[in-house]
Amino acid sequence: MIRRKIRSFYLHSRESLYWSAIDITDHLLLAGESEASAAKTTRLSSTDSDEKQEYRVVNRLLMVEILKLDVKAQFDALISANLEFIIDDIGQVLQPPSSEDFDTLITGYANGSSKQKNDLLLLLSIHPTEFSDNAWSWLIDFAHQTDHELCHVAFQTLVLSNAIRFGKMLITGNWHWSADKHFWINHYGTVALIEATRALPFDQIAPRLAPWRLLEAVRLRGADAKETRLAAEIIGHILLAEKLGEPDPGSTLLFDRNAAKISPFLFSVTPRQSPIDTNDPSTTFSATMDDDAWIRAYQLAKKTAVSRIRETRTSGAYLYLTNPDAVDFVPVLQYALDMVDRWLEGSHELTPDFRRRVHLAEGTYLALCEALLSYDPPQGVNLWRSLRSTISTRYLGKAGIEDSLHMIFRVPDSPQVIALRTELLELDYCNTDQDLLNLAIAASYNGKAAWLNEMIESDQKSPFAWKRKRGVVLSGFTANNILPIPDAWPEGEIKTSHESLEKKSARFRWIEACAHHWWKTYLKANKPEEAYAAWILFLKSADPRAWIWMEQDIKAANDSSDFFKLKLSHFNLNRARLKRAMNKRIEKLDKKLFDRGIDMGVGPWV
Repeated sequence: MIRRKIRSFYLHSRESLYWSAIDITDHLLLAGESEASAAKTTRLSSTDSDEKQEYRVVNRLLMVEILKLDVKAQFDALISANLEFIIDDIGQVLQPPSSEDFDTLITGYANGSSKQKNDLLLLLSIHPTEFSDNAWSWLIDFAHQTDHELCHVAFQTLVLSNAIRFGKMLITGNWHWSADKHFWINHYGTVALIEATRALPFDQIAPRLAPWRLLEAVRLRGADAKETRLAAEIIGHILLAEKLGEPDPGSTLLFDRNAAKISPFLFSVTPRQSPIDTNDPSTTFSATMDDDAWIRAYQLAKKTAVSRIRETRTSGAYLYLTNPDAVDFVPVLQYALDMVDRWLEGSHELTPDFRRRVHLAEGTYLALCEALLSYDPPQGVNLWRSLRSTISTRYLGKAGIEDSLHMIFRVPDSPQVIALRTELLELDYCNTDQDLLNLAIAASYNGKAAWLNEMIESDQKSPFAWKRKRGVVLSGFTANNILPIPDAWPEGEIKTSHESLEKKSARFRWIEACAHHWWKTYLKANKPEEAYAAWILFLKSADPRAWIWMEQDIKAANDSSDFFKLKLSHFNLNRARLKRAMNKRIEKLDKKLFDRGIDMGVGPWV
């Protein structure tokens, strides 16, 4: 039925074509030659009046169209389509070219238009490899054009191909970072310099490196005490600069720290709610249902945020919205602790100046906090509490959970950290079932399932009824459950609310075990139809706990076959759909505690 649906897309009216074809990649596993041919026919006949809808649907049709083609045919199809935008998801179906393929493609488009060359660069950047001299020269030409719109993409591609080779060229050209350059140019150019200058004195190189990568450079060079103090001194000048005011991006910013490691400076924007007349229900309803107004507000918020972020950085806040690694701060704690004490002044009292410093370098303070939790747990715990009350940007880790929560479970055990984990269970932190689920996922994901089980057992033995209920709810949020779960289908009548809670908890364990079963079935399936069926059943049973074991199971499969790669492509292309399904399953947990509705005017919710 799905295959017939894909093959008939081109017969749809222009009005319904967009909504029919936009989800074509939901069924990537089932696409064969006939479906690819139909996708091409549909694409060539598509003329949606809305350009944004047009490029989205054309990109997705092209994914099915080129899925089974060879490398050159894939590139030719994408470039000849003359797309206004090439979405990142194309990389899931684009085959990695060999060095010879790169040369053939570059030669073939040597006399092409500027648009064709730009598209070729974007596509080549998806799977960078060791380039030949000819391909390297072609890419370098883009990197030298500092005003070219894709100069930053060329920097990224050259670094990922051969950072040392590119770094030596930057040294020859006396390249250095600058606040007015594109973030990627600074970010990747610094990587290249770090790799190419390990034998040179650090004091000569440090001024040329982007400040947010200075501590990384020190660590990679061997974490020398003198070099560490020099880097910390430069960082301190930026952190303690008094002339810088607090930034205001005009919106709520969200950073996915997982995506940031692949694509630095990737964030999303949520417009702040404008005040509306809450006494007039019709006004409130109209404001909620006005999609066009929301889109306009989002576009304005995005434009405003980007402008203000750029303005903040060029004014001297060079660490603003950067994402350093906690491991880079360990040498600083060893050799420059006196400087760190200055950075933390006012953290206990939450002084206005401390808040200002944090807001100008939130990622830096989060990384420092994680390093302190390992190096000096008491001070790390104090800083964690201060940052929790100060940071305005949301930094998400695995499973869409705040990375500050993950942090408490991934750092080494210590009496202070263990005490904080236990404190996180209290009502001040966990006063909805969603909070309890997030804590359970963070514990299990970071290898602290044994701790979680201890807390559950302790609660279930408590003399307090509310703690016994909490233990029951938490037991339902555990991961790696194994079928069958007999308590999920108890015999006889449910007579008490506690028995009902126990049954719902067992059902949560059961549905997680079902999801894991279908995920394993999906990975093991040898036929498209079997894999697709398992995928649909996985979608119908998965919740965010699946992130705990999905990547582990992929690694354990150790399968390099083409069909397994196709299944991974299907999974990655449908991540957004999977997240929606997961969130749908738990969408009411933030409105309940121990499966009872909460009152926002009472107790911990007041």
